[in-house]
Amino acid sequence: MAIHGLTVTLANIIAPFIGGWISDLFSYRGTYLFVGAALFIAALLALFLIREVDPIVVHQRGTTSLRAILANKKLFSLYFVGFTLMFGHGALIYELPFLTVEKGLSSTETGTLFSFMGFGSLVSLSFFWLNRFSATGRTIFGMVLTALLYYQMATNMLPLSLPFDLFSMGVTFGVLYPAITSLLAQKVSHSQYGSAFGILSAMFSLGIILSTLISGAMRHVCSPYFLAFFTTMLGAVCLIYSHIKDKKADSPLYN
Repeated sequence: MAIHGLTVTLANIIAPFIGGWISDLFSYRGTYLFVGAALFIAALLALFLIREVDPIVVHQRGTTSLRAILANKKLFSLYFVGFTLMFGHGALIYELPFLTVEKGLSSTETGTLFSFMGFGSLVSLSFFWLNRFSATGRTIFGMVLTALLYYQMATNMLPLSLPFDLFSMGVTFGVLYPAITSLLAQKVSHSQYGSAFGILSAMFSLGIILSTLISGAMRHVCSPYFLAFFTTMLGAVCLIYSHIKDKKADSPLYN
């Protein structure tokens, strides 16, 4: 998993720059042709090199049904955090191309901006000492910082450059994703983790879908970055409230 995560992060750094460069040379048609050819080669390599193994099935007592996982109230706040995080990310993906057009940036320069996000994620993922802190604390910190970065991009409150904003955004994403998955593992049993992670992934997708739709409808009314700031901060507040509530429920002083 560590090697897989590293390769995905490296791809997020390299791919936007290469895609923008190819687009400037061969237009978008050539870019899609290149991507399609690369995926076809990857499919052939997977077909001939990847071998399936017989899974080891461990039967454990306990409720692993989807209904039981959906009824787990301790996961509601985490699902909402995943939704709001990707809602903000979708608004960023939607709005950033408009910003690059307004600034008159080329495709290569636009791809380089997206590469800053991937590089920021790689930097934060290399900070192994962050795992010493609680997953809840890392998630709250990452959500609040992400929301503030959206506010900065909407208002230009500080004289920060766009590459620095995107690099910082990548750093927060690199902190958040491992923290969220760790927090999910703490809240469910090992047998339920797969189903719970599937629901979390569905919330990720729902956030991306709704954010692009709402950003397109609301762009002429308010900045999508404001929507991203509001929803991301709302997710952080929800997680803080849920954490305090769980602490009170587990404390003997309140029982």
